[in-house]
Amino acid sequence: MEFKAGDKLCNCTLIQKSGDGAYGEVWLAEDIIGSRVAVKILHGKYSDREVAGLKRYKDCNHPNLLKIRYVEINEKGVCYTMDAADDLNEGPGDYQPDTLANRLNKFGRLEGEEIAALVEDLLSGLEELHKHGLVHRDIKPDNILWVNGRATLADVGLIANDGANSLAGTPGFLSPQVLEGNPAEACDDFYALGKVIYCAMTGLDAKEYPSLPADMTISVDANLNRAVRESCSHPVSSAAEFRKLLAEKKTGSEKKHFPRKMLLKIILVVSGFAGVLCWISASKQNAVQSAMQEAGKHSANQPVQIDSAAEKRFDGSQNAEADFQNKQHSIEQRLNKMEKMHIVQPVPIDPEDEEKLKLLQNVDKDAAEDLQKTITSLFERLGFFTDNGKLLPVLLNYELLTTIQMRDLLWFSDRNPRIVPSAGVPPRTSKNLSAVEQQLFSILINYIPEFDAKAVKARQLLWRKKTGNPQQLQKAMLTSDLIMQAVALDAVIRSGLNSILRNNKLSDNDKKELEYLLKLRYYLLTPEMYKLEYLSKKLKH
Repeated sequence: MEFKAGDKLCNCTLIQKSGDGAYGEVWLAEDIIGSRVAVKILHGKYSDREVAGLKRYKDCNHPNLLKIRYVEINEKGVCYTMDAADDLNEGPGDYQPDTLANRLNKFGRLEGEEIAALVEDLLSGLEELHKHGLVHRDIKPDNILWVNGRATLADVGLIANDGANSLAGTPGFLSPQVLEGNPAEACDDFYALGKVIYCAMTGLDAKEYPSLPADMTISVDANLNRAVRESCSHPVSSAAEFRKLLAEKKTGSEKKHFPRKMLLKIILVVSGFAGVLCWISASKQNAVQSAMQEAGKHSANQPVQIDSAAEKRFDGSQNAEADFQNKQHSIEQRLNKMEKMHIVQPVPIDPEDEEKLKLLQNVDKDAAEDLQKTITSLFERLGFFTDNGKLLPVLLNYELLTTIQMRDLLWFSDRNPRIVPSAGVPPRTSKNLSAVEQQLFSILINYIPEFDAKAVKARQLLWRKKTGNPQQLQKAMLTSDLIMQAVALDAVIRSGLNSILRNNKLSDNDKKELEYLLKLRYYLLTPEMYKLEYLSKKLKH
């Protein structure tokens, strides 16, 4: 039977088909209370197998296993509802389920931290499944999806009792033991999980294992590599054993590197101290510099003659540091004497100056509140708090572009949309920039600060682990997290840039809005700079 949007099924209204396979089709739907759900409609010859899997699965209740809400058997066949995956699409457009397969198709391979978090979620779900004596038998990127930012294991169609003696699954993810006709066991699920990690790390199909992309070295994400290698070559019997493969191995021979941030601080402190010394003994430095310049005019084996004036300056500066300390001590003594004679009297503070002092005392808090008020007002104007959480999956999977990448896309590419990670940069050939491209380039080069990519990934992982209503989560994130607020602004900016490039038109209003958004994003990434501007404005008033 053919189904279409608007049909009523399983007490739901079908909205859009989101999946179609040999076993049945999956639709995005809305139930009678307005919640979005997924409806799976089974083809007749597979109904019995699916219903048997549902019966086995009914006692499994875990946040990393997809929740089955309602099952119905009628004259049309078998259908059931379950939690709907998040929407992977950016902004308006057709719904695209946020599955690992769709992420890999859209963004390419994933980062190590994101894969590690994904694997931990799946291991937790498999522990629950295996605890009930069940095996999944069809773990693959298509059956891994995100619900409210949380990774879950989906598709119960092939779930069977541990030891089931039937060949079922997807080529590339079936273990050699199963292919040889042995009963399915927990270790076969972990074999498939190893292949899933391989796909996520490399962006390649499971059948390509153990090939690696040309730009990927075996040393990258060594723990994940080890888990893939071991689980695909030796049976892994439990989630705990799999986690051991992921545990970082440390040896006593590893070198301890001095923290780069600490080293930078030390360099800055030393540089600052050296600057003070140079200021104190400037005449000595000038004399030495004159001598070195003179030395450059002679061969290395000839004595260098220092002119008498330079020699006199050098001799006269020997005690510059001691002179400075003596003068400082003398000034302190005179100030103390004046204070004892009551020559230095306390100066009454003008009421206006007193207000400015209060402002200085509260500038951190006041500036932060003012910035958040501005950002919240903007997000309200853009409808981010009333879009039913549609932006949440976009931001949790958002891929950053560096300044250089954006510059290259502007300079060398003509694709549409252009300012997106998937656009790529074609071979660099000479190209005459249009007037609009030149304007955009000059604007961006002044405003683009670099994101801390690791910090963004960490925040994305943090918010993915939170559960609850997507709209409420989105609002909480966009009213409390500076980094994710900056990411949201970045998404708005990139969308605006693509629109301008598509139309090849940059109006005065467009330019003004773009510069305003870029400036706000800059302040979110460097709140100290906003504090200075806020203070400057207040002091002027």
